Amino acid sequence: MPCWYYEKEELLRTPSFLDGVPNEAFPRYVTAACCLMLAGKVEETPKKCRDIIGTARALLPDYLMEQFGTDPRVFTTIPLPTVPRYKYNFTKGRIGERL
Repeated sequence: MPCWYYEKEELLRTPSFLDGVPNEAFPRYVTAACCLMLAGKVEETPKKCRDIIGTARALLPDYLMEQFGTDPRVFTTIPLPTVPRYKYNFTKGRIGERL
């Protein structure tokens, strides 16, 4: 299991921090919506983009929704594999070759 806790030194080396983006200006709500969409694809339960954006629109004020801009189009145009490749598939193939 990966470690999702970051040391302070690691947080000071993130790309956004190195580009000079202050914590207050970081688009964390846009990032969170993208994470929800990607998590749904990985778990084979894809969520519709309009559902994620609709929920975000209901919860966030208008000035934060402006950050989305044309990003909803990006949600639907990024070709991501929706079926993950698991290690046991490769193992099963190797064992089958030996039999």
